Amino acid sequence: MSFCLKIIFSFASNNKFFLVAVLKAYKTKIRCMNRNFTLNDLFLYYYNELPQDEVQAFKLQLQFDSNLQDAYQSLQETARMLNSIKEKPSDASIRLILDYNRKNSSELEAI
Repeated sequence: MSFCLKIIFSFASNNKFFLVAVLKAYKTKIRCMNRNFTLNDLFLYYYNELPQDEVQAFKLQLQFDSNLQDAYQSLQETARMLNSIKEKPSDASIRLILDYNRKNSSELEAI
């Protein structure tokens, strides 16, 4: 399993709706001529990293294949959800880092 999928599945474990969408998209393999498009291909296309010679076939298949359209829409929705998450460290974490910095500032200045 790719690194990207591991991250998604670890996030999805806390969100049942998201997990179902990811699993549905992951298990979907779309046939286009002699090419099976997978979730990895969806990611590559979404982030404009699909090899140029495959982009046209993917776009054509996306236009006419409802399964691929559903999987791609799920990916777009998932990406929007992930991009909307604003994580910030807790006040305790910030305090620990600042305390560590104060205690070790002389060592850091020597470097």
